[in-house]
Amino acid sequence: EKEGKKVLFLFYNRFIANKVSRSFDRDSEINCTRFQKFAKAAIDQTDTDWWNTHYRKNDDSFWEEDISLKLVDLTHDEADKFDAIIVDEGQDFKPDWFEYLEGLLVDSEESRFVVFYDEHQDVFGRWSDLPWGEKGASRKQLTENCRNTKSIINYLNDKRPTGMTPFKRSPDGEKVIERRVSGPEEAKGKILDDITGVLNEGVLPGQIVVLLNPGKKESCLADVTKIGRVKFESVSRYYDERSRSIQFTTINMFKGLEADVVFVVACERYKEKALSEILYAQGSRARILLYVYYLQ
Repeated sequence: EKEGKKVLFLFYNRFIANKVSRSFDRDSEINCTRFQKFAKAAIDQTDTDWWNTHYRKNDDSFWEEDISLKLVDLTHDEADKFDAIIVDEGQDFKPDWFEYLEGLLVDSEESRFVVFYDEHQDVFGRWSDLPWGEKGASRKQLTENCRNTKSIINYLNDKRPTGMTPFKRSPDGEKVIERRVSGPEEAKGKILDDITGVLNEGVLPGQIVVLLNPGKKESCLADVTKIGRVKFESVSRYYDERSRSIQFTTINMFKGLEADVVFVVACERYKEKALSEILYAQGSRARILLYVYYLQ
């Protein structure tokens, strides 16, 4: 940015896009946004009626098929061009999207396309590989974890081995609390007791995030609006660590983000592989304390 370069910084997740964009000045040359919002603007620029006539809320095929086909049809002649494109959580992107974005690079040897991804967190089932393959991309594997305590990292590696190693100066941290429950009522009781205990130890409500599988209406916490005197509310436009409420959401919305204390509630019947994927992807959101609940 200091060199006057135009940069496109893309996310799939709305919460993290909102959080990161707030850290840049309004007049910054860095365009920090969600891929969905960026794609809509690109389509509207050439076909103003297409989105309104094709968009279907909560229909996965719109994003999995319609958007990909439409982007292939777009030309790059009148589109804004960028000196660098950075994609975070790249495993959430379809190969067709990468190919469209590549056409937005300024035609220069100094242009850069950078993708950060973790194939072990492919919660949407989209990942196969980057469309350029081994020959078209220079790769660097980042194995050192600077987010979680050593205790959490050891737990995650036990559930889904990835070769991840802790940062040397990361704290050892407290043991991960794993609760195997017989059903929703037992899960609810243990979760409420554990959250109350954490609050009593001085943890602030905003430091706590509850990740629900599935959403709240279908979860064991469906009727919970308060925990003690503290409100239990959904994460809104972005995760606020200063909130006076305990916040809940799903991993689809919280990907790429982190909180000091995370409660992972996975009290459906999952096969062993699916459960290990849940525990890895969601447990890695916890910086300091991790609580996990699943059926026996």
